[in-house]
Order: sequence, then C-alpha cells, then structure tokens
Amino acid sequence: MTNLDTKGTRTALIVGHAAGMIDMVSLPIWVGGLVGGYGYSSAQAGGLVTTFLIGVVIASCGLATLFHRFSMRWVPGAGFSGAALAFAALWMASGFGNFLALHLCAGLCIGTALSAVHGTIGRTSNAHRTFAYATIGFGIFSVIFMGFATQVIAAMQPRNLFLIFAGVMAIAAAVNWLLFPHSATMPKAEKKPSPNSGRVPRFEPVVWFLIAALLGMNFNQAMNFSFVERIASDHDWPTSTINGILVGVAFLSLIPAPLAVFFEKKLHPVYVGIVGVLLQAALSLGITHALDVPGFAASAIFIPFVMIFSHTFLFGLMSRVEPTGRAVAANPAITMGGGALGPLVGGILVQTMGYHGLSLATALVATCVVAGLMLVLMRLLPSHASNALAPKRHWPL
Repeated sequence: MTNLDTKGTRTALIVGHAAGMIDMVSLPIWVGGLVGGYGYSSAQAGGLVTTFLIGVVIASCGLATLFHRFSMRWVPGAGFSGAALAFAALWMASGFGNFLALHLCAGLCIGTALSAVHGTIGRTSNAHRTFAYATIGFGIFSVIFMGFATQVIAAMQPRNLFLIFAGVMAIAAAVNWLLFPHSATMPKAEKKPSPNSGRVPRFEPVVWFLIAALLGMNFNQAMNFSFVERIASDHDWPTSTINGILVGVAFLSLIPAPLAVFFEKKLHPVYVGIVGVLLQAALSLGITHALDVPGFAASAIFIPFVMIFSHTFLFGLMSRVEPTGRAVAANPAITMGGGALGPLVGGILVQTMGYHGLSLATALVATCVVAGLMLVLMRLLPSHASNALAPKRHWPL
C-alpha cells in the first residue's frame, strides 16, 4: 500500500481537486457567457451546463464501483488530458448540437479524474483534513481564476472561457501524470467479501442518508449560484460591480476550509450540515429578493462559503462510516448530481415563476435535507455507534 500522505501525493490531490471542481467557481460566468455571448436562452444555457454535470455523474458512478479494486495511478492524468482536449474543441466549435456533445465529453473526462482524486483523499490518514487542504487550494485557485477570467472575458469574447478551462485541465493533467500515487487500492484485509453475499458489503443506510443530504445541498448551491450574474445584470448594476461580487466569492472561499480544520474536533458534522442547509435557504432569499447591492452581494458571497464548510465536515464523516473508499470516490457524482439539475431547474423556474421561484425551491429542498440529516444523527447515536465506527469518530456525540 503506497503512503498517501506524502507531499507529492498531496500536491496531486490538491491540484486535481481544484481543476475538477472548476464549475463550482465558474458557474455564473459559464451560464452568463452562454446566454450573453452565444444568445442561448436561460434554459438552454442551464441545459448545457447540466449536460456537463451529467457526464461527471455518469463517469463518477462508474469509477466509484471499481475504486476499491484497481490502482488509480494513471486515471487522473488521462481524465484531465481528455477534458483539456474537449474544452479546446469547445473554443473552436459552434452550434448547439456540437456544444451539447462536447460538454458531455468534458464532463465524462473530469468525472473520471475527480473520482480517482476524491477516492484517494478518502483513503488518507485524515480525510477531513486532506479534503480541507484541497479546498484551501481550490480557494486560492478560485481567486486567481475569477480575477483573470472575468478580465479576459470582458476584454475579449465569451468563448475564451473555454480556452482558459483547457489550460487549467492541461496543467492538472501534467501534475497528476507526474505525482499521482501508484496505488490507492484497499488493503487486502478490507477486500475480504462479506461472508453472506460473497461481495464487498453494501452501503449502510447512514451512508445513503449522507449522500442524499449532500445531493440536496449541492442542488441548492448550483441552482442559486448559477443565476447570480443574471440576477445582478437584470438589476442593471455596473459590470464592475458584478465582477467585484464574483471576485469576492473567490476570496471568501479561502476561509471556510481553514475554519473546518480548526473546528474538526469541536463541531458535530451532522449539526454543521443542518445549520448549513438552513443558511442556504436564508441566503437564497437574499439573492432573489434583495433590492440593493450590499444585501445581494452579502448573500451571493456567503452561499458558497456555507457549502464549502458543510461539505468538508460531511465528506470526513462519510469517509469514516464507509471505509472502503467507494462513497467518497463517488463524491463527484454526489456533488455534481445535485448540481446537474440545479442550473436546468433554476432556468425553468426563472422562466415560469421569476427569480423568487429559486428561493421557494431552496426552502423545499432544505426541509428534506434536514429530515435526512436527523436520520443520520439517530443512526450515529452511541447505542448505534458502539461498533467499529465509534473509535474512529473525531467529533462529540
């Protein structure tokens, strides 16, 4: 078993996470560029981004089932290389059909690479902390990306966003070809099949509840954040103000991961998730109903903060309750699965109900997520966690 806590491995994981999660920071300018630069409707633009995310989900689900069986050594490099080629083709392409196919191709490549990265993070000695470090790297990348991308797009053409994407993927591919570890497979002791089924044990109910909660929170995040740029534009606020808000999002994304490291042993991850999804509902109201720049900016800037902080805690918890690495390897599918429907559903709601439909949908999903996390909490009570889960917990019950 390769040591997964070396500096080289950590570098590959951080770079791979930052590149693979590029949609989290670029959704507003991605959707806005497709609408404002190519003339697509909100539903069409949302559908293209959703197609990309569906590709991520399909690839992630497929690879996650194999993660505990094979070495992932060459998977991230190959995946990011394919994504670089797909985005370069998008830079030169025209026509909705071509855009649809290339968005799907890029999603499949990134989903494959990111699953290998996240599954390997889950196999490190402290998945919560490693995921937080990767998120810090993503925050630094977000500041650089938004500061650079918004200026390039404003000065040139929206299609240049895809050229920037291609460059990011090429860098991630090079780093992972060189540094990704030779083995991220399970130890032999954990490969033993269940005596009853002859297979690796199925997920326990608590894992499925966590997956559902993360799906819902990522759906809320994507649905609201996708239309930040459009809502601000419809208020006729200056482009410099809108870009300032987006750069503010990137700067604030530097903060939640270090906070998650600091509070790792002080906060129960389920409580963090419950408070996080309730804050999502409140911030969605601010995004869709604020009439002035300060109120809108505060809501738009803090909604990704809440998602990053909550996700770090729930990722760490999932790596402990499902030790084979399959669940965390499926994290891209979980994240993008919730995010895949967000832009599409958001676009339909905006066209049929107006922007206030986003906040209504967010409140409904938040209610379901809270119910799911309460079920997780009941499953993790001491009477239930007296088995092998108990020694691994890093939080107070």
